[in-house]
Amino acid sequence: MKKMLFYILTLAGLGAQAQNLRFPDNNFKEALLSNGVDANGDGEIQMAEAKKITKLYIDHANITDLTGIKNFTNLEEFGFYDNKLRIIDFSGMSNLKSIYGFNNEIERFNVKGCTKLQDIYLSFNKIRMPDVNGLPALKDLRLDNNAISNVAFSNVPNLEVLELQRNKMYTLKLDHHPNLRRLNLTNNYFSTLDFTPFKKLEEIWLMDNEFLKSLHIRGLRALKELHLESCPLLINLNLSGTVSLRKFNWY
Repeated sequence: MKKMLFYILTLAGLGAQAQNLRFPDNNFKEALLSNGVDANGDGEIQMAEAKKITKLYIDHANITDLTGIKNFTNLEEFGFYDNKLRIIDFSGMSNLKSIYGFNNEIERFNVKGCTKLQDIYLSFNKIRMPDVNGLPALKDLRLDNNAISNVAFSNVPNLEVLELQRNKMYTLKLDHHPNLRRLNLTNNYFSTLDFTPFKKLEEIWLMDNEFLKSLHIRGLRALKELHLESCPLLINLNLSGTVSLRKFNWY
């Protein structure tokens, strides 16, 4: 009888231990513990505790590895800015709506299958080839101050805000983005840009594009702001049809 009781208690202990989630980066685990994820106060994080979290911010924690984040299956809003991350993988996190990861060292990120994702803020990183294809809910994408040379988007029909300033871009392929309203491409290397397909554009920021020679904005009736400071090679500009233009800087 005593042996049987011991056996049962041992199995129970192993079962409880098996539910503890693994986080290879101790700084990540400590940040989770300090944010109240450990509801029962045992110094560990169980799957049941992770599933209760919908919003999480773990900034300024010297984190280099987010392994284990996919256990937070109901996470909707995640802030992890001012850390030391190089690669982030949120693929398959279908409830995720917003990620804020500026001021890291991110080179690659994976958001495949994040069909509810609306906001991506990954400014001030080292991203070269962003992949944001197949994000039907995405509205706000901010990848400024990275190392991007080229980017193409597909199946991102609801994009409204795109910020790519201070990168290393020469070309930009934007197709089927009827809802684009704000576009910031300041301080890049474009020579020709055509925005005439984007009838809802309200703001265009193109300052410090020293090689820009040709810009097409004719007929953009919703355009309210146009910023062209420090574009010395841009000589001619057709503004016909921009009936809503209220702020125009070009010198």
